[in-house]
Amino acid sequence: MLSAVIVLALLGGWELYVQLGSVDELLLPAPSSIAAALVEDRALLWSNFTVTAAEVGLGILLALAVGLFLALALHLSRTARRAVYPLLVASQAVPIVVIAPLLVIWFGYDLGPKLAIIALVAFFPVVVVTLDALASTDRELLRLLRSMDATRWQRLRFAELPAAVPAALSGAKIAVAVAVIGAVFAEYAGSEAGLGHLILQSIPPARDGPCVGRRRRPGGLRGDARRRARRRRTAPAGNPVPHPERHLVIARPRAWLIAALLLPAALAVAGCGEKSEEQASTTGQQDIDLLLDYFPNADHAGIYAAIGNGDFTRAGLNVTPRTPADPSTPLKLLAAGKADLVISYEPELLLARDKGQNLQAIGALVQKPLTSVISIGKDAVKEPADLRNTRVGTAGIPYQSAYLQTILREANVPASSVKEINVGFNLTPAMLSGRVDATLGSFWNYEGVELERRGRNPTILRMEELGVPTYNELIVVARAETVRNEGPMLRRFMQALSEGHLALKEDPAQGVDPLLEDNPDLQRGLQTAVVEATLPVFFPEDEDRPFGYMDPKEWATYTTWMTDEGLIDSVDAGARAFTNEFLPGEGLGEGEAGP
Repeated sequence: MLSAVIVLALLGGWELYVQLGSVDELLLPAPSSIAAALVEDRALLWSNFTVTAAEVGLGILLALAVGLFLALALHLSRTARRAVYPLLVASQAVPIVVIAPLLVIWFGYDLGPKLAIIALVAFFPVVVVTLDALASTDRELLRLLRSMDATRWQRLRFAELPAAVPAALSGAKIAVAVAVIGAVFAEYAGSEAGLGHLILQSIPPARDGPCVGRRRRPGGLRGDARRRARRRRTAPAGNPVPHPERHLVIARPRAWLIAALLLPAALAVAGCGEKSEEQASTTGQQDIDLLLDYFPNADHAGIYAAIGNGDFTRAGLNVTPRTPADPSTPLKLLAAGKADLVISYEPELLLARDKGQNLQAIGALVQKPLTSVISIGKDAVKEPADLRNTRVGTAGIPYQSAYLQTILREANVPASSVKEINVGFNLTPAMLSGRVDATLGSFWNYEGVELERRGRNPTILRMEELGVPTYNELIVVARAETVRNEGPMLRRFMQALSEGHLALKEDPAQGVDPLLEDNPDLQRGLQTAVVEATLPVFFPEDEDRPFGYMDPKEWATYTTWMTDEGLIDSVDAGARAFTNEFLPGEGLGEGEAGP
């Protein structure tokens, strides 16, 4: 009873704190808002909850099997114990956040790597506790069995194993607790659903920062109508299919708070199976695994327009977008042969090439920088000179710091007068909470539009207007081997992508509708507003140039800037970094890189 009173008092204080306006509800929602979201988003939360529960249940079983086997093996062999036990202890010093992406890169995006991650987190307490219990069996009982000529296996069966069972169960309890943590990390590393995936999607974005990817539902947009009908048929009475308008994008604290609160409850239904997925026939179509730069959003609306309108299909391509968990990962996966094409950033490509990765851009998805300096309030940064004596939040990426230093030099603002703060992915929350005065890293077409829609009246300064050389924010990248050997495919891909963006230009709904159909947690109003804001930079300023055109002079200037800033070792990274030959109506031109 006293515990219930304490909980109610805490919830009441929390509610009062928020309602009095002591904190922005975008940063900390009230318990009443969370309760409302539990009801409104119950279908979305439940579908993700069951996925995590299934992973946790299977992961625990695997951890128990591996843990008990290792404990018995080490108990029966002193040599094995001396050799292996220190390695087991050392393995726990390696952060799982380091191992998880590697497992996904090596073994793919299916259930196997997730179970391996969960088992790695959960098996250690089972091994340690069970091994100690086996070694602590009553010595008098063992002497008695020896006096009766009991074999080694009989002593294990009749004395040691029964004595170790209670301890093994205690280890299993610890494993259950940490398995949920492992499941979240596994979903961070690469998933299409689950509470960890939902939390990750709800974190305010910082796209230029270094999340590996969510596999898009097989079947492409051609199966969307069937999936929508199935969701409606299977939704419980009174549980409508979630509407995109109910979900926040810039900061959805209700979603991640609710998902986090539901994590422990996932154990209750851990026996639930993995959800089934439709398999689309790709007969006569060439499968293209397209890894996006970030979670699907309006920046990718042209891609979804080309899928939804059948442009890729008519080009003989079955394009499947996938989502990364880390915007710096797609190029690594591409180089490792884990994707056919990726959407990335010009600076990321130059960094990758500087490290020896033989990759090339085959088209620009967004012609101009989207990264910007954003601030709000009466003391907003209206011009670069206003940065003096301010705190600027960045995602801690080297070239973002270089952007800031270039801006300060161009404005004759002493670098010592500006404090750069690494706020990670929390650019917008850091600004809303007053931790920083401005941010550098958010996109003017996305976070800027969202802040404007919420009445925050942001002041936005774009990179190319502040002295930073212009560059292509988003590009389509392929392996050099693909450029050499699969030119016809790349040409068909870029032609279909061009048609998708032309359709988007004519009517944004042609891209927004299929985008939301495949990603129902997005907000329609925001995505439409972002597409409308971004349309001018989807296409080259020179109307005589085709969609996807990359300007050789701009690439050369930006490459030189990166070299001068010490971000890359040589301008050679920019040599052969891109080609326009696969664009509609284009071939190799002066200054362009061939395969």
